[in-house]
Amino acid sequence: MANAKNIKQNNIYLIYKYFIKNKNIHQRSTKRLGQRHHLERAASAFKLSYMLTVIATPLVRRVLSFPLAPA
Repeated sequence: MANAKNIKQNNIYLIYKYFIKNKNIHQRSTKRLGQRHHLERAASAFKLSYMLTVIATPLVRRVLSFPLAPA
């Protein structure tokens, strides 16, 4: 699981690194501006969903491990 996690984080890092590096070039070409925006939104959505999964999983496990009715 750690390996899959690292791959996901590396993908996010590479996407952000690429777009921050090439922001000015992309802004000059209006043809690619929409494409850049779309990919940035996809990257941020993926990052958000990934972070939510990482944060929520232990919380959900903790809630489910509690007895539903007090003994």
